[in-house]
Parts: sequence; C-alpha cells; structure tokens
Amino acid sequence: MELNEYVKLFRRRLLMILFIAFLGVDAALLVTWLSPKTYEAHSTVFIRADSPNSSSYEDSQFTLQRVRNYPDLVNSPQVLQPVVDVLGGDYSVEALGREVSAENPADTVYVQVTGRSNTPEMAVRLTNLVTQNLAEQIRVLEAGGDRSVAIDPRITVPAIAPSSPTSPNPVVNLALGLIGGLTVGMLVAVAGAGRDRRIFTARDVRDVTGLEVVANVRAVTGRPQSKNVAHAPADVGSYRELLTHVLLANEGALPKVLLATAACPGADGGSARLMEGWAAFLARTGRRVCLVEADRQQQPAFGMKPTTRGLLEALGAGEPLSSVVVPVRENSLYVLPAGTAHVHPADLMRRVGPALGELSADFDVVLIHSRFDSRPLSNEVLSSVAQGALILACYGRTTDDQLDLAALELRALKVRPLGVVLLSIPRNRRKTVPTRALAEGETAVDAKTGEPTVGVAGGGKG
Repeated sequence: MELNEYVKLFRRRLLMILFIAFLGVDAALLVTWLSPKTYEAHSTVFIRADSPNSSSYEDSQFTLQRVRNYPDLVNSPQVLQPVVDVLGGDYSVEALGREVSAENPADTVYVQVTGRSNTPEMAVRLTNLVTQNLAEQIRVLEAGGDRSVAIDPRITVPAIAPSSPTSPNPVVNLALGLIGGLTVGMLVAVAGAGRDRRIFTARDVRDVTGLEVVANVRAVTGRPQSKNVAHAPADVGSYRELLTHVLLANEGALPKVLLATAACPGADGGSARLMEGWAAFLARTGRRVCLVEADRQQQPAFGMKPTTRGLLEALGAGEPLSSVVVPVRENSLYVLPAGTAHVHPADLMRRVGPALGELSADFDVVLIHSRFDSRPLSNEVLSSVAQGALILACYGRTTDDQLDLAALELRALKVRPLGVVLLSIPRNRRKTVPTRALAEGETAVDAKTGEPTVGVAGGGKG
C-alpha cells in the first residue's frame, strides 16, 4: 500500500483506532494505580583533600582521582551493616544493597547517594544513614594511607522527603499507553485491510470512489401489490432526496435513460424495491416513467404476473418496445418486461441501443435496474444508451472492493456515475444527506409536493 492509501485507511478506521488508543490509556491508568509506589531520596557528600606540602591544584587533582572509587563503597558490608542494625526488621545487607546506590558526577568531587523505599520517610532515613556511614568509612580508609594528605568527606546536602513517587510515573505511563494504543489500532486497521471492509458512512463511500451518497434508504420489507403502487414501500423522503441529488449531479436535468446497478451480490431484493418505489414516486410527480426489467431471472416488478412478451420478443420481431410495455398506472407508470425469447448476443448489442432510444422519446425517464451480469441487459449492453448511473450499496454489507469495482467498471464503459444510494440503513442509524443550496436557475424538487422547482437569485434549498 502507498502512503495515501494508508492515510485513507486510517481515516476510515479512525473511530476504531481511537477506541483502541483509549483502551491503551485505560490500561496505563490501571497499571499506574496497581503498581507499588517507589520514593527516592538524594544526598550529597563533598570530598575535600588538604595537604600542607602541595598546592590547591594538586589537592584537587588528588581528590578527583580518589573520589572515583568512593561510590563502590556504598554497597559494602562495612557501610550497610550498621544501617541494617539500626533499621532491624527484615532488612539484610543484600536487600539493602538493592535499595541504595551512589555515583560520582564527572569531573566533580561530589558523591551523590540515592536511597529508595515505599514511603518518603523511610527513603529519607535510609539515605541519610547510608550517607553518614559512607562518609565515616571513607575517613577510616583514608586515615591509613598517606597521612600527609587529609581527606575530609562532608555531607553538604542531606536527604529530604520527596514530594511524589518516582515510580510509577503517570505521565510516562499514559504517554506509553496512548502511543501503544495508537500503534495497535493502526496495526489492526492494516491487518483488517486485507479482509472485507464494509461500507457504513458517506465518508467510506467518498474515500473509496470519490462519489457522494445521494440518498440514504432505511430498511424496508414487503413488495407492492399488483398495479397498486400506493402499497409500494413508502420512503418518500428518501425518494425526494434521491431525485434532488440526481438533478443536482446532472446539471438540473433528469437523465432520459438512467441505470441503477447493485454493488452488493444478493442485494437484488432491496434494490428492486427501491427502484419500484422511486419509479412510483417519479410517476406521482407527473412524469411518464418506464421501469425496464434487465434480468429475466428477477421477479416481475410491482408483483405483476409473469408475461411471455417483453423486450426480447419485440427485438426479435422488429417491433417497437412501446408495443410490449405494461401499464401500471395509466399515462404515468409503465414496466417493460425482459421477455423470454432468444436473441443472438450480437443482434442484441446492435438493436437494443436504438430501441431504447426510441422508447425514451415516449417517456420522461427510463429506469433500468441492471447488473454487470444481467441477462439479457447487462451494463455493457446498456452502456451505449445510458446517460448516467446510480450505484446501489448495502449498509454494512457492501465491501470497499465491491463498491470500487462497480464505479471503475461504469467509468470503463464511459457511463458517468451520478452517486451512491445507501440501502437498508437501520432506522436508528439513518442520517439525511445534506442538500446544498440551489444556484439561480438550478432545478430541484419541492420538499412537500415533489414537483420540480427552480433556484432563484440568493439561493434556496432543494
């Protein structure tokens, strides 16, 4: 994957990544709360050398050479055993040695002692006792050496009670939890990229295809009764929304021949109900509408009885398609059955374009519900006459790859996708797609009547 693909992937999975990061922060808080607290106290011993037979510079160089060895004394039994005797309890020289340390900062004559404990008071007491014993042990050892040089260790900074524990560090733990959570979230997103990635939102659609969602349609059940379009699954708001956005996407005009292709296998039932309902809605706005059945395997539209005469029979006999359309509503809504006759594929490709062109002259809009594998009318067969296409995707079922493939195939056939219709949205998840203001002269539909309206100067809402 390229960088821009990773960016798109992380944008699509942002909520999941943030949720995992939140879990990482929660885990860090839990670890911080459960971890035992450790307090550190610090003291400083200044080492001074004095010799009547040398200069101050020589004394300082002598001290610098000697002071490097003093930190190792802090874990010696001579230093720790007196502290164990004072503290008593479960302390031992070995256990105490793990709680104290010392260092000599470079190019200094200081020895810094650090003591650790689970309470600030004990950390202070432990550090001061060890520091006192260390200074005394240095005096004892140096007293047996060159007596012309006097070594005088002095405690210049005694230990004081720390105000906060050094471990655990809440800021560091939270930062690590956040970074770890974000890293795990991004890895999970990348790992899931090879599996099915489902379409849920308009952002998912835009990221995959660059197209807009032109309508959100809630889940519907049932089919309209024969020739009784009043019983079509009624989602007038979605149909009005769809019409408005198609007009906006097509410069204010409804395409004469409009394809609708499902990008999700097995979604023919829902997409067929959508097309029937939208056809009925368009007919109620006063338009003459013809719904073309592109696949002979589909159930007849509007619950009508199967017919033996349809598009294939008309093409085979050289008759106009208007001779086989079936009225659903007088003078407004018709259905063109697919038919059952056999027509040679070459003849079908040659005849169907002009025939549908003639049919569209008799109607305001010809709607065709097809797929890339529909028989007899696949998208390839219809590409020569289609003036635009809608891609039908199922909420939570259509994958990124399916949607992307549908858009790419339409563009390869030089059929312009006008947008994506998101089907079967749960009622508690349905969100209306915002409609932009109409420019002057731009056509939409009236929000109450469904009739065409035209934008005026100053803009209006479609």
